[in-house]
Amino acid sequence: MDLKDYFETARGLGVLATADSDGNVDVAIYSRPHFIDGDSVAFIRTPPDGRC
Repeated sequence: MDLKDYFETARGLGVLATADSDGNVDVAIYSRPHFIDGDSVAFIRTPPDGRC
């Protein structure tokens, strides 16, 4: 199974977390990745109130 097949059937949310050089962490909640073509992936942001 490749990643496209996995994410097209998996349920759940995507989480993107980053940190700057001072250690400050930022987190964003996204939908599962959507594959546009063989080279492109899109993440759709979850509304602020959490409705999906």
